[in-house]
Amino acid sequence: MEATVEVVGRRPQHCVFREAIATFAHAIRYRHDVSVAWDISQWVEIDPAIQFGAPVLRGTRVTVETVLRNLEVGSAEEVADWYGLSVNQVEGVVRYQTAA
Repeated sequence: MEATVEVVGRRPQHCVFREAIATFAHAIRYRHDVSVAWDISQWVEIDPAIQFGAPVLRGTRVTVETVLRNLEVGSAEEVADWYGLSVNQVEGVVRYQTAA
């Protein structure tokens, strides 16, 4: 088995360790054989086309940082209300951040 694999993208001949990406490669979304987004948790995704690639709540444009900063001054229920989210989504961001 090869120790490295070439990653096809904008920069030719970029190589990565196969074992290093195997743990999360299933979470990468592709369009026309090009990676376009990364589902890094049940609640959080990274997509370069959304908020310049900052981690956001899946299916929204609300960044993880926005949720966490607002939780410093409000409850999960308040933050959910302010951004049109569910409390479950807000709590999911907290669980994601705690696990990271």
